[in-house]
Amino acid sequence: MSLRLSLLLIFIFTQSLFAKDYVIGDLEGDFTRFEKFLVEHPEVFEKGPSGWRVINGHNFIFMGDAVDRGDGSIRIVRTLMELKNNSPENTKLILGNRDINKLWVYQLIKKYDGQPIPEFLKQPYRNYLNKHHGFDLKFSIALEELQEIVSDLDNPVFRLKVILEGMNAADAFQGRFDELKLLFPDQNITNDFVYRNFLDDWKKGGEFFEYLKQTQVGAIIDNTVYVHGAITPHNYGLVPGEYIRQSSMEEWINRLNSWGQSEILNLGDDPLRDASIIEYHKKRNGKAFNNESVMYGRYSDSNGNPKLPQAKFLKKLKSQGINRIVVGHTPVGEYPLSLRVNNFEVVLSDVSYSTISKLPLIEVTKDKVYMETQLKSGEVLKASTRIENHILPTGYKLRNDMRVIGKVADTNFYHVMKITSNGGGYQSHYSNMTVDEIFDVGLRVDIDAGSRDCELNFLLKVSQ
Repeated sequence: MSLRLSLLLIFIFTQSLFAKDYVIGDLEGDFTRFEKFLVEHPEVFEKGPSGWRVINGHNFIFMGDAVDRGDGSIRIVRTLMELKNNSPENTKLILGNRDINKLWVYQLIKKYDGQPIPEFLKQPYRNYLNKHHGFDLKFSIALEELQEIVSDLDNPVFRLKVILEGMNAADAFQGRFDELKLLFPDQNITNDFVYRNFLDDWKKGGEFFEYLKQTQVGAIIDNTVYVHGAITPHNYGLVPGEYIRQSSMEEWINRLNSWGQSEILNLGDDPLRDASIIEYHKKRNGKAFNNESVMYGRYSDSNGNPKLPQAKFLKKLKSQGINRIVVGHTPVGEYPLSLRVNNFEVVLSDVSYSTISKLPLIEVTKDKVYMETQLKSGEVLKASTRIENHILPTGYKLRNDMRVIGKVADTNFYHVMKITSNGGGYQSHYSNMTVDEIFDVGLRVDIDAGSRDCELNFLLKVSQ
């Protein structure tokens, strides 16, 4: 073997040995935090003449939901496309429900252009008029009466705003308005200009549509699966339009990705066609989740507290060599969170509602996950979880239903959290606990299997 080949093999082995997966959860239009994250991690990202790229053989996984609530959706999509174009093998763009929603919005705008308010938009119109125009319209209002009331207000711009707000994107129109003013300082930005810009972005050939063509429903790297929402017993192995449930995780993800891309391309050719991907990603029966969809499933209980899948299902995943699932979609408050039981974990990355100015660092390798973010106090919060031989409390739930997020750097405190239901919404509660206090409360795991080992490992750690 030549010296040059030997050195090359050593280089490749070294790169693979130290390569890591870097994860960013739902950005939802927050370009400022995204750009700051790229700049602050030069060991992973580099900006050159053609834009940003991933360096050193690492992987970058964006967990979906690029757009909507902030004033940076256009720039986020452009930056993600730079990363994908410059580092195609090392950049994974996961498809989120908000991303698919844009194809749905475009479909609704095109389908009902120039027509009266359709029945299914009655309540979104009523809610919008009550919230923004001072009306007090009842739920039972007749469609004909609503159409008469709104006749002087209704136009394409108004309808787009109603639809966006009805899809939990109330700030999307104003955010696009503000961003276009920034991008085109010499242009007179009007509501009509914003409306046309949205439609041009969503149609075939538009920037956002081209972005969707680069996305995938899921990704597998080593022992970790990445999807936007959740992998559940209800959706595992199922591909819309197919009648046989796939048993292989790899085959299932590959078929989901092929199906997703086919659906997107078909909608580009005919935005009015019935699309299974639009149905697949929707909520079900008025609930905030849809566990039949990997885009809209959630790992949480009825109170919004994070919860692991059942033991039988985890055993099935582990039999395929899967020890970890990383997701976005489910907001977990200020900080990313690991859910652990023995040798399996779920990582929740969606901090889109966080008030912390910095995005968290989420670093995944085959053996462990390292997360680092900043507390409101300015202190650094660190979490490190290992698949095997894990003897720290990070990621576990306590008997008082608090969940251990991580350790406050340079202190003896662990940061813990709990979510409570609050009039249809959720509120996160945080506090600090020492190891002794955690031991006094005791650990509780979400499932029975492995609970004894979990408690034993923790006891061993405390006794050292």
